[in-house]
Amino acid sequence: MSYARNGSIELSEKASDPLARADANEDGQHREQQRVILEVASRALENGSRDPDQVLTVAQKVGLRAHLIENLRAYATRAIFRVKPKPQIAEEQISNAKHAAALVDATHVDKIEARILVRELLEQLPSDLDRAIFTRLMNGQTCREIDASLELKPRTAETRVLVCKNALRRAVQSKLKPSS
Repeated sequence: MSYARNGSIELSEKASDPLARADANEDGQHREQQRVILEVASRALENGSRDPDQVLTVAQKVGLRAHLIENLRAYATRAIFRVKPKPQIAEEQISNAKHAAALVDATHVDKIEARILVRELLEQLPSDLDRAIFTRLMNGQTCREIDASLELKPRTAETRVLVCKNALRRAVQSKLKPSS
């Protein structure tokens, strides 16, 4: 039982149930995420140069990752506006096999989204040195090579990589399990 603003008593279970309030808050947050993605997608389709099916596909993928992204508007804008404009090819040219390769290939979108997520996670590392070490490790350098190229003490890169992995693991877990 709770009191409404006008002084009357509200007997709704939802008013006193914290789980119902949390669900309502999540629903509101989900609706807001959908609104942001829809707004960005409609802006991308305004001039008619992008393929609506591809924009919709990318928007759906963004929606699946929305709960992981801190700045959803920037992420959605970047992902959706990277959909290539529709090629301006005449019907005769499409039938020609050598021009068929000019059609848009949307397989690169997943790679771009993965890079954005990795960049966001790397920004959460404690220092610039850690980011530099982990980036070099991701680019294929060994810890010894990293120590030599950055003029670090022996095994420093090895130690910092372990710290980075733990920090990244915590960051991913916090994104997957948002605090209630």
